[in-house]
Amino acid sequence: MGSIIKTLKPKKSAGFDSVSNFIIKKLPPSYIECLTNYFNTWLNECRYPDDWKIAKIITLNKLKPGIPKCEQTRPISLLATHSKLFEKVLLRRIRHLAETNRLVPSEQSGFRPKCLLPIRVLSIYQEVKNNMAANIPTLALYVDYQKAYHRVWHAALLCKLEKMGMLLNLLKMTSSWLKDRIAYVEYGEITSKIFNTNIGLPQGSSLSPYLFIVLHSHLTNYLGAHSCHLFADDLCVLIKPPIMKNLGPMIDYLEKEGTRCKKWESILSVQCPKLLKLALICTGPIGDDYFHQASDNFQQECATIPFWVERNVTITDDEDYSTHDYRSDIIIRFNI
Repeated sequence: MGSIIKTLKPKKSAGFDSVSNFIIKKLPPSYIECLTNYFNTWLNECRYPDDWKIAKIITLNKLKPGIPKCEQTRPISLLATHSKLFEKVLLRRIRHLAETNRLVPSEQSGFRPKCLLPIRVLSIYQEVKNNMAANIPTLALYVDYQKAYHRVWHAALLCKLEKMGMLLNLLKMTSSWLKDRIAYVEYGEITSKIFNTNIGLPQGSSLSPYLFIVLHSHLTNYLGAHSCHLFADDLCVLIKPPIMKNLGPMIDYLEKEGTRCKKWESILSVQCPKLLKLALICTGPIGDDYFHQASDNFQQECATIPFWVERNVTITDDEDYSTHDYRSDIIIRFNI
């Protein structure tokens, strides 16, 4: 308990009980020992105190000048400081369970120790840079869920935690922590009526963000081979074409075509420009029958590869083809 109290910032803002972090850090060791005994009792009973489920909400103006509208204010929820200590105890246990069993994907950098937003941004930058160096087109898709934090369904969260194998005592404690929460708004000297908050995670709680990323840990399971980067509910998906997958049939066909070109004493060249298109050019005295036969064989062997076939005939001497003094190119372009 002493190590948890040391991590508190010495703020003087207080919840409904008018007890701030600054006061908690000044408490004697005897009080901390008494508080620890109470925490152990509540953990054994799987019960969260009802008096700590009250949140005092104050509003801050997002705009510097002028009078803001409702959507231009930022609500701040202030909880009892004692409840924050108890939540940190629960957070340590839930985080140990989730990290040990790898319930949170490695792509998630939000609300985790030693995982910062700049690290995730650098990872995205490095991956895109590597793809550009290899001439691989990359599509970046950014997804942001509107008010996802405030719309968490409590029953779905508990069901998800149970399927992930959370211990029964922790699951009961989490259910007690979510149930029957209330709040009121304080604006200057005016106080609103108390209302229930039956949806969403409690604001101002250290436990809420981590439960949020555990709830959304399944997002990476639906992206297939595409790489993704997560920071809380902000999702970035990097999509690139599966180029290497289709090179096998291309190489087999090029080897067969190379053998055929040696027989015809033709010139075979493979070009790979920056636009990611391969061109197979076969030069020599090739007639119409061979051209159509080569096209049909290619369509059968590499039917799954996007391509098109071109032909370029240049007459150099005899127009009646009697002495074969002409050049005929079969150009097969692979669009990958």
